[in-house]
Amino acid sequence: MTITQFGEVFASNSPTPGGGSVTALSIMLGSNLVSMVCRLTIGQQGYEASGEVSEVLQQSEALSQNLLRHIDVDAKAFNEVMAAFKLPKADDEQKAARTAAIQGGYKSAIQSPLGIARECVAVLQLASRLPGNTIPRHHPQLSETQVYLVCHSITLGGAHCHARSPKSGLKHR
Repeated sequence: MTITQFGEVFASNSPTPGGGSVTALSIMLGSNLVSMVCRLTIGQQGYEASGEVSEVLQQSEALSQNLLRHIDVDAKAFNEVMAAFKLPKADDEQKAARTAAIQGGYKSAIQSPLGIARECVAVLQLASRLPGNTIPRHHPQLSETQVYLVCHSITLGGAHCHARSPKSGLKHR
């Protein structure tokens, strides 16, 4: 799916992708900015042996891939909850099965934003390792990354809110 298509689906009346998926996408883009700053530095004169920057690059690429997976995981978790609410409830057995499915769905729905929040913290930590290890002429890109990561701090709060939201439906927190 292209970014344009993703945006169109997000703007539609479809409940997914939702806020968690958008949060994961946003953090993934921040991780990609960290990768860009690393690539602009690696191999440049005076930075040839920069193991720190190479390590940050490897980790930011791995985080980016994890966050890409979280986009789908978050949507799937929400869809599980919605599907559970549609289960039949004509008798006690069906009601018990439906309740168990709803509770299981809520537990999955909590895990997704918590995972996204952990990845956000990891990206913030990686970016904090870059100042002093990158070429000064690339500091505008680093500044862009730092500004973007301030947005991540806000996004982290959003991930926390998403994690708390399904908790209200859990019977045993």
